[in-house]
Amino acid sequence: MPSQTPNPGPAFISNTRARKLLGVGKTTLQRWRESGKLPPYKVGQIVFYRVDDVNALIESGKVRRIA
Repeated sequence: MPSQTPNPGPAFISNTRARKLLGVGKTTLQRWRESGKLPPYKVGQIVFYRVDDVNALIESGKVRRIA
């Protein structure tokens, strides 16, 4: 019987989910993308963010997690 590993959750989250977690608007997130504060990953026209990058930004104390 193979052992089952727990699902660690998504490695990437959507633009909308990142905004909700960070408590910022579209313009702020766009500025952070452009400045490199939060590096984006694109698949076609869809922008994603690494969960680890979002959490690191929250843990740095520069933003306050609201969700």
